[in-house]
Amino acid sequence: MKKNIILAASAVFAIALMYYAAVYLPEFIGVKAGKRLTGLEIAKKTALFLDKTLKPDGSFELLYECTKNDSACKAIESSGPPHTGQILRAYYHLWKTTSDPKYKEKADRAMGFVLDACEKNSDYCEWNYFALHDFYMDFKDDRFKKAMLKSADKFLNESLENTVNNNNGIKLAALYHVTGEKKYLDKLDKTAKDILDGKFSRGLEFFVTSDYYVVRNNDIHIIWSVYLPAYAETQNVIYLNAVKDFFEKSHITEHLGKFDSGAGLGIGNLAKAWEVLLDLTEIAQGRNPHYGDLQGSMRTVPEALASHDEPDDDPEVFYAQAKAIGQHILNERWDSQYNRQFNADYGFLHAANKSKNNKSPFYSGWLIQLYLRMLDDSFEPPTDGQSP
Repeated sequence: MKKNIILAASAVFAIALMYYAAVYLPEFIGVKAGKRLTGLEIAKKTALFLDKTLKPDGSFELLYECTKNDSACKAIESSGPPHTGQILRAYYHLWKTTSDPKYKEKADRAMGFVLDACEKNSDYCEWNYFALHDFYMDFKDDRFKKAMLKSADKFLNESLENTVNNNNGIKLAALYHVTGEKKYLDKLDKTAKDILDGKFSRGLEFFVTSDYYVVRNNDIHIIWSVYLPAYAETQNVIYLNAVKDFFEKSHITEHLGKFDSGAGLGIGNLAKAWEVLLDLTEIAQGRNPHYGDLQGSMRTVPEALASHDEPDDDPEVFYAQAKAIGQHILNERWDSQYNRQFNADYGFLHAANKSKNNKSPFYSGWLIQLYLRMLDDSFEPPTDGQSP
């Protein structure tokens, strides 16, 4: 009897050991061996963090606080707007990329919450605009267009300061793209011209390059939210040249450490710069740029590089800078088993602070989309103490 119990226990242990080896050992070996990660793998792992933030009603926990003294990052109240559109888009584009229905179900659940909330409070429309645009362009369902139009008059009447600070440039481009009404294009074009004329402050000094070019706090936000969508819809090369001129003079990949001291400003500006560089890659490749083919696109950039003929600008120059930013964010901000910084739940941190930090699903969702645009490319896995 005793012998049978020992044999049974040994069998159970052996089965458990085989299960562990099959499920965890390959990944563990991959981590230790420095196996490179594709953009798709990074996106899918980061989605595991988003999964824990999604509530049954389709809303999300919006902010987590992490400290070294706690074993887990704790959900805390967020004082910011109900900004969940980038999370929703992450699930939606994961579904479009992988055809896995679990991502579509989560995107649909979140969009259902947004549409219901939008009926009561237009802020939910305004702060989930990019996702509404994606859904309308793919499904042509007037519910999404109606939600976009709730804030349309407000965008037309906003001051220059509010237009820039609230990302309204991209929203105006989306409205023009959806409705074809020139009033939205005119407002966007005037905003871009006013900025070029010096009517909007570039902000305080952020850093100075070795050849004395001063990069200011608002520079990246301006090119992302105004100049690039203005070029995309008007084809006025003065806006495109302003974007390219910034990257030529700023040498941004030589100064990535400057973005690590800030919180939302740092990670947000890195994401914007990365997104613009991917768009510049596609423009240099010769794609016809408009809002739906730029920020709304999930065509991967390597595909664009492969089909390129004799550029005026070398797309690989822009792409290399984009990849450097993606690698830097992975090294410094990804709390994962590759580089455990707090609880290794695959969420991205706001800053590079190792003792106390925040995570928001908003930024993690945004970064998922950028890694998906480089889904077949590979990145070095981050390790403890690694720096770019």
